[in-house]
Amino acid sequence: MPRYERNHEILLSDFGPYEPVPSLHQLESEHGLLGAGRVSEWDHIQNLDVFFIRIYKHYQEKGLWCIVTSRILNILTLGFTIIFSGFLLLYVDWDAVWRGCPVEDDCDFVQLAVYSRPLHNGSNFKNTLVIVYLIIFSIYWVWTVLRFLLESRPLLDIHRFCCIKLGLTLREIQTMGWSELVNRIVLAQSSMRLCVVKELTALDIVSRIMRKENYLIGMLNKDVLCLQLPLPGVGRRVMLTKILEWNLYWCILDCMFDNNFLIRREFTLDERGLKQRLRFMAICNIIVSPFLMVFMLIYFFLRNAESIYHHPSSIGTRNWSALAEWKLREFNELPHIMNERLNQSYVPAARYVSQFPSPAVSMGAKFVAFIVGAFAAGIIGLALVDERLLEAHIHGRKLVWYAAIFATILAVCRALITEEHKVFAPEVAMKEVVKHTHYFPRKWRNRCHHMDVQSDFEQLYQYKVVIFLEEMLSIFSTPIILWFSLPNSARAILDFVRDFSVRVEGVGDVCSLSMFDFENHGNSFYGAPVNCSKQLRSNQGKMEKSFLSFHALYNEWEPNTAGQQMLSNLQNFRESQITSQTAPSHIDVQATQSLAMTRPAYDNPLASSGLILEDFEREMEESQATLQHFYLEHVEDSPPTTPRNDPTLPSGRTEFGSPFHPDVRDEERSLHDRSHVSIPSHEYSSEDEGRPLDEHQPKSAKRRLSLSKSDSGSSRS
Repeated sequence: MPRYERNHEILLSDFGPYEPVPSLHQLESEHGLLGAGRVSEWDHIQNLDVFFIRIYKHYQEKGLWCIVTSRILNILTLGFTIIFSGFLLLYVDWDAVWRGCPVEDDCDFVQLAVYSRPLHNGSNFKNTLVIVYLIIFSIYWVWTVLRFLLESRPLLDIHRFCCIKLGLTLREIQTMGWSELVNRIVLAQSSMRLCVVKELTALDIVSRIMRKENYLIGMLNKDVLCLQLPLPGVGRRVMLTKILEWNLYWCILDCMFDNNFLIRREFTLDERGLKQRLRFMAICNIIVSPFLMVFMLIYFFLRNAESIYHHPSSIGTRNWSALAEWKLREFNELPHIMNERLNQSYVPAARYVSQFPSPAVSMGAKFVAFIVGAFAAGIIGLALVDERLLEAHIHGRKLVWYAAIFATILAVCRALITEEHKVFAPEVAMKEVVKHTHYFPRKWRNRCHHMDVQSDFEQLYQYKVVIFLEEMLSIFSTPIILWFSLPNSARAILDFVRDFSVRVEGVGDVCSLSMFDFENHGNSFYGAPVNCSKQLRSNQGKMEKSFLSFHALYNEWEPNTAGQQMLSNLQNFRESQITSQTAPSHIDVQATQSLAMTRPAYDNPLASSGLILEDFEREMEESQATLQHFYLEHVEDSPPTTPRNDPTLPSGRTEFGSPFHPDVRDEERSLHDRSHVSIPSHEYSSEDEGRPLDEHQPKSAKRRLSLSKSDSGSSRS
């Protein structure tokens, strides 16, 4: 059954369009949504987090009837998968299937390979495991049905709220934009009081929906989590699969908050308890791993067998990995918005990857395609002479079987053959990717043609079959990471929660990076009016990029003074850059245009010429492109000196526009640019490579969150 809040689907493959398998994570209690349960009582809602999450799910799944249909179909899909897998595991004699029919003309499959009394055949151990598997997933199916029945009343409440209070029809819910719906909720507060403390803004609403996700985005951005597999030969490759993601919620994010949406004080002080939860979940994962592997394999086969059979070349397609989705996701970016943004990046991402073909693989694929094509042509020729020849046998197989195998091999080979007459322009392809992903580490700049950049990119943009294999491997690797790697990050996790949390009136405790707190986390290289120390600001300007995306989407939302100052800084920079464009008369026009076309404008010294002024103006209309230009202008033109101390600014911050900038040589290292470092990855960030987190973060610079019981109710709605 689809979920919004955590998107915890078993995303085995994207070959088919059908719905994902329901997740196996513990959900929050979502009952008692509207005060005393009466639909008319929309004032002073008890649990605003669940209320807004339900509204978002109602919007995301296109209204009441689409939600009900989706839930029912997913329940039926899950039930069919359990029953069919039980039939395959208990009733089918696979030895007889592999032996084949003893008599060609008279082969009854049911009589040959189906047990009439399954429990009397096979080993007792195997039958016991299958029965336990069926019991576990049957219980989960019953729980899924009960949860759907319990959700029916709140589902109707949200439907009536959207119809009565927001004035939305079913058609409007299916076609309107999310920002428009949020704006209607904000305006509707004039006639009702959703929150006791204050009228909520768009930022408050989205912060409640993404309260936990923002913490996970921040932890990954600051490299707090140690997600490497501690095995020899694996290297420092980071692994984040759906299964590991579920465990992060169970062990960390679901345990952080109390009923008033405040971070529990005992959570931030109990490092030992966090380690125990991680290792307890490692044991639980080991127990369920065999059954989960069987279920995932059967579900993958049922979902994708037909698609792979008819489109075998789809095996060679790529997709963003789960790690990439979290690395590229911005603060306060809801799933459907992220998906829309990343969907636009698939074509340019595939174009960039295709810039690095393997000549040897291409030549080998051509040779195999030629040989196999010759055999396929022979079979086609026989069919043209007499179609009955296709029933002929070669080594016990009919020619039809060989024709299907040859067609599959040909499709795979064609996918591996490099296109001829392709222009080698990786910088141009990467520019198009960055336009949608907003991710461009310093290591990649002007080096997009290097193999190490290609390798880093392909670890984020992987083959779908590799993503599936990693997901299957994670069934057994997740317990290892939970037992050995993540406990080493326990102190860093708790420090992050304390240092990057802020209490917002009417909202509760949220990640301060998601509130666009430029006063405490600003980075002037990305346009922020205040420049804070590196350990307090987000890596690669993620907070500033998220702010621009949020402001562009929710255009009715008014940022605070610091946010308005950042927008003003970027606007002034955009205008100054456009007005400074002049065409040099001493440069050969044709050569200049040719060179300008092969390099991105933000890395192109010819961008200042009037020859490409129109393209430059068009690019600078986008706020993210302006931010990238702004960063390069201030980082590359500013000397790496110590920030100036200004008595009017808080400690560790500098005045915007000052020529005195901190050293940026370590700014924004690539995720995989740490192979030479021997210390555990959880002890350093990408901006302070090689130094333990607590060494470069003095106590005076830390912003400890006050969690006294006296204000435990300050965020109740």
